[in-house]
Amino acid sequence: MFDMSYPAVFTQEADGGFSLQFPDMPEGLSQGDTEEDARMNASDCLFLTIYNRLKRNEPIPIPSYHLNGPEYRWIYPKIESVIRYIMLKMAGIEFGKLKDDRWPNIYKIEKLLNQAGYQFILDVRKY
Repeated sequence: MFDMSYPAVFTQEADGGFSLQFPDMPEGLSQGDTEEDARMNASDCLFLTIYNRLKRNEPIPIPSYHLNGPEYRWIYPKIESVIRYIMLKMAGIEFGKLKDDRWPNIYKIEKLLNQAGYQFILDVRKY
């Protein structure tokens, strides 16, 4: 199973905030006033970095699992963003071609999928 988490290097700045960069995707940069803010921003940053690489037909690197240490945090892209991206792709719609260029809500995605011939079913099951 492929794990979508990537290591990010967190650096505490002189002003007390935190900056971060993903070694596997150096263009992925973010920051936050606190470590928690930086971690939340990192999740968005990782998704957008992956999204932009996909748009440019660039490869998505395998995470550097060998990296560990106190400066590294393992970050997952925001799952709701990943799901929305996949559903839009299934409907044949590029995010940048949406009229208002904002993430559509789940009802809009359902409508777009229906128009593309897909039925949207949300299923949650306990193991």
